[in-house]
Amino acid sequence: MTFILSFLERRWRYFIALIFMLAIIAGQAVASPSSDAIAIRVIPNPNHYSPLRGYKEQKFTSSPQSIVIDGYEAVRDGRTVYVNAANIANDNFYTNIYIISYNQDAAGDTVDIFGQILIHWKFNTNLAAANFCEANNATNCLTNSDCPKNDYCLSAKAKAIRDTKRLADLKDIKTALENYKQAKGYYPALSAGSYMANKTISVWPSWKTLSGEISFNMPLDPINKLGACGAEGYDPITCWDEKEKKFADPDPLNNELNLPDGSHAYIYTTNAAGASYNICANTESGLIAPADGSCLENISMNAVTCTDADNDSYNLEGGGCGPIDCDDAKNFIYPGANESCDTFDNNCNGNIIDEGCDDDRDGYCDGSMRIYNNTSMCLNTNFISNGMYGDDCNDSNAGIHPGAGCAYTYCGDSIIQNIPENDDGIAEACDDGNAASGDGCDENCQIE
Repeated sequence: MTFILSFLERRWRYFIALIFMLAIIAGQAVASPSSDAIAIRVIPNPNHYSPLRGYKEQKFTSSPQSIVIDGYEAVRDGRTVYVNAANIANDNFYTNIYIISYNQDAAGDTVDIFGQILIHWKFNTNLAAANFCEANNATNCLTNSDCPKNDYCLSAKAKAIRDTKRLADLKDIKTALENYKQAKGYYPALSAGSYMANKTISVWPSWKTLSGEISFNMPLDPINKLGACGAEGYDPITCWDEKEKKFADPDPLNNELNLPDGSHAYIYTTNAAGASYNICANTESGLIAPADGSCLENISMNAVTCTDADNDSYNLEGGGCGPIDCDDAKNFIYPGANESCDTFDNNCNGNIIDEGCDDDRDGYCDGSMRIYNNTSMCLNTNFISNGMYGDDCNDSNAGIHPGAGCAYTYCGDSIIQNIPENDDGIAEACDDGNAASGDGCDENCQIE
């Protein structure tokens, strides 16, 4: 089956791609060409509609099936799939509705190829850097599907996927609120039934109250979790202190609703009369403007800023940015990196000594057992009977190591030692009993 790829741009800005390729189905080449076609249509989505909303905007009235394509929300109606996906370009955040379909009465091979396209379709190839799962920071991930259940990925792509859903959710909520006002003449004031009058958060029970009032199933933030509430007495889920009747607001003197750092939730606020409202989300990509629904300026809980100066996919801030990069100027230093025996803390575990390496070249290694071959030189309390010394407790100082009082402080003892090369020592050429450097002999005997 031969596929031909062509693009046609029209004045209302969309592309149609007719995809044809030489396919091998079940190991057997399709011998004759087919007139079947698989088409992709890309429609700019400046309103950030959800795929279901985008489907309905096409004036279709059936009930499509909800699916996921490469982490993004999508819907399928028979031969056609609608995907709402982000496009990140030059630090700008766009969303598009991608429509892919195949012709009626298509051959079984075409249907199979369509299914394979859906399985392997990838977006955001410019966001290919992996990161860690939030709770399981030893697990690398690109999307949430790479993380254990109830965990989520901290990669730039995963954040873009979540922000895409947030924008679509906020658009749907705004539409429901406008419909409510059109019918009632005001927005829901939430004067009662919420922890705080005229305010609710998607982790509070009053979020459901708002949902019932406007007759709309209010969506939840993709993470929907508040950060650390602080002092005791606050409920860890809602950050509400029922006894003191107060919320864990880091800026209580501000009239706005301020959430603890690291929070991810939707926030609805209105005035007492319900004449106006604000709905926003704590976005993660750092590319969403307040006008599109980011709480960046509306609420003090800013979008997370993640600094990655050395482009190793690990950031300085920690928290929502993932494990902390202990050196953001060197891309070979990051959490979980392999130790390179280069005197740097490559894996950011707080130990400046390279595990398993002999950094100070005193013949002893940190994090491993060093075989010492010349057992007749010195036997002391640090020497193990099987001929092995223990780990070097300070591998940056050559004068500190197991048995330092005997075996490896030999310069100036008037004895010329011959240390085997495989013990990483330096054989003495002389020893006049003077350990001071600069006497013409023992300076060459010092351990480097």
